[in-house]
Amino acid sequence: MTSKKKIISLLIKFISFLIIIFLLYLYLKDKFSFSFFISSITNLSWIELGIILFITNAIIILRAYNWKIILNTTKNNVKLKFAKYLSPIYASQALNIVIPGKGGELIRFFYVRDYFKTGFCVGSILFERIIDLLCLLIFSVSGIFIIKNIYTTIFSLAGLIGLILILIIFFKKKVFNKFKNLIFKKVKSKKIQNVFNDFGDFYQEIGAKKKKLILFVLFSIVGWVISIIQCFLMLKFLGINLSFLSVLSRIPIGILITLIPVSFGGLGTREAAFLFLFDTLITPEKIITFSLLFYFSRILFQGLIGIIPLVNIKSKKKNTLIKNENLN
Repeated sequence: MTSKKKIISLLIKFISFLIIIFLLYLYLKDKFSFSFFISSITNLSWIELGIILFITNAIIILRAYNWKIILNTTKNNVKLKFAKYLSPIYASQALNIVIPGKGGELIRFFYVRDYFKTGFCVGSILFERIIDLLCLLIFSVSGIFIIKNIYTTIFSLAGLIGLILILIIFFKKKVFNKFKNLIFKKVKSKKIQNVFNDFGDFYQEIGAKKKKLILFVLFSIVGWVISIIQCFLMLKFLGINLSFLSVLSRIPIGILITLIPVSFGGLGTREAAFLFLFDTLITPEKIITFSLLFYFSRILFQGLIGIIPLVNIKSKKKNTLIKNENLN
């Protein structure tokens, strides 16, 4: 993508973000009081805040452990400390604050590229994200039977079908080779072609280990169950009493909608999604309060921690460039 196209793409996303925020403002200007939000947050006890933030970190640790197992399932003799997998996850969260659609996840590549093949690094990141998204979609699809809304039904089913098609392309060798050959017709660089070959090898190795695949899915399901429990507790702590089934059927769809790359860190999109999903159960004021608490504890908090490993990787890259210049 040329720099001009990148600027246009960023501009479109920024305008979309502003439109969402403006429409939310028009809808909420007589229904939401910022003082109510401040009052609700300050009424939370330190123990309640501690529980929320502890669960946030537990989810990240679980994701890092799952990614570690994914990478080490492939044929390699690399043994890294757990921090080598945890730091990149936190760093990606820092970038996800400003990059729409969780695009910051790809920064993880730069932390492990010295230990694994490029195709394996990229493949593992995409695979971990695809499995995570697949499990989220399964929860979303189960929720549509409770909500019974045509829009959420179409959105969830379309996402699930699309993701299954991507998995078929990656795991079916013949299908992937056809896809790869189409890419090779346009991309003549041997380096990029080697990356695609390694990428395909990664999915063939992962696909051959059925028991491990089940383990990856279970890890992701546990992560999402913990995430939904966290949201249930957030609502309880804010004095919003809903059944666990009501939360279970709506939160996954809400999170799924925020992955649409039109806003920064899902801000604005998340609020609109939760207003739509919880409309008949909670007042707009309480929905926005919950949504902002979700943003601060899940997105912003992780991102602030992630600044440290993000700055470290930039410092290492700078030092490497200086060393290379000195050698030359």
